[in-house]
Amino acid sequence: MKHKITLEHSKLEVFATINNTVLASTTSPILMKEVGGLGYDPVFYFPIEDVKREFFTHSNTRSNCYLKGEAIYWSLELGKLKLPDVAWEYVHPAPGMEKISRHIAFYSNHVKVEAIHT
Repeated sequence: MKHKITLEHSKLEVFATINNTVLASTTSPILMKEVGGLGYDPVFYFPIEDVKREFFTHSNTRSNCYLKGEAIYWSLELGKLKLPDVAWEYVHPAPGMEKISRHIAFYSNHVKVEAIHT
């Protein structure tokens, strides 16, 4: 099966939390679904203006995906909790992925992402 990516504008309210602290909340998430290839789980992307950036700093980590583009990573600093590369942002999205520009996604093994119907 060929690797395919779809982007959906969801009608859900989505929250990203860690240790009961809200890191991001939005009513205009983009849901990325990938089928084929490595078979990633669906991921919510938050508009950057809906992310509490005071908890994050840019890391030196970079990656490049031929389907999604060039990504930078964000590290979390919340009190004594410091987690490197907990979120990413495609600063130079690949053609067809421009909708995720200025959006941040979180690794679900560190950050709890929940959606509720509005």
